[in-house]
Amino acid sequence: MIAIAAGLLAVICQSIFYIFVRRAQVHLLIPGLALNVQMHWQLGFVAWPLAYLFWPDSVSWQAHLYALGVSVAYWIAQICFFSALNRASSAQVAPMLALKLMVVGIGSSLFLNTHINIEQWQAIALATAAAAFLSIGAGKPPLKATLLTLTTVVMFSASDISLGAFINAVSFDDQLSQVIFVLSYCFGLNSLFTLFCRPWRMEAAATRACIPVAALCLISMVFLFTAFVLGGVVLGNLMLATRGIVVVLVGIALRPLLEEGIEPTVEWRVWARRLIAAAGMLVAVNWYITAMG
Repeated sequence: MIAIAAGLLAVICQSIFYIFVRRAQVHLLIPGLALNVQMHWQLGFVAWPLAYLFWPDSVSWQAHLYALGVSVAYWIAQICFFSALNRASSAQVAPMLALKLMVVGIGSSLFLNTHINIEQWQAIALATAAAAFLSIGAGKPPLKATLLTLTTVVMFSASDISLGAFINAVSFDDQLSQVIFVLSYCFGLNSLFTLFCRPWRMEAAATRACIPVAALCLISMVFLFTAFVLGGVVLGNLMLATRGIVVVLVGIALRPLLEEGIEPTVEWRVWARRLIAAAGMLVAVNWYITAMG
């Protein structure tokens, strides 16, 4: 139950995160790469002290290699993700990210020896189909945004598979310490890649604008990594598959507080498609959890 609750909180926080990213790009005119670099640079100041405090007695070289794989794939995925958001709305980008669920399921079975039964595969297929249906309701994104989002899916999947291997390679007496160490070490490594872009030379206005984005990212990742450690990367990604509809609902809830143009107005027939897709996604989540026993 804790893993499921953490996954739901991660979905809500990431949906708010998407809205703030879109706002920073559309109205504050911060380029996606600059936003990405500054966000990870700021997170590094929090991540490295936490990694030091929770560092275990021993970490194998394989674990370090897995962590590096997490960071490299995650960094590439983030660059593609921010670039996609610069070309399409979050309501168009977020649903396609649910395609990662199928890729992660296959990768977990092949590389992490995760047992997924027939009913769980059916739930994964239903969630993927619902995500595809939801993306149709959001409108057709530009081709370049679609390609960037698909690349994001592949790289995020590779990052999650490496993360699963990293989690299995480090052991702790309590799972909370494991969550904090895995999260902080991975984000600490992510911050090192930003040094090539010299983030300390960024304008002060851009730096300040990135603070809430970085904070939302950190909060969502705490919940997400908790779901990964307690429930596995497949369950965590299944929970994330619901963010396609959640990000739309969050956009509506925050619309009075946001500037015009961040999230487009949609017709009621599009809403009907989204509600059907959301129902399919909820059925898939319940189906998968029930099949877990």
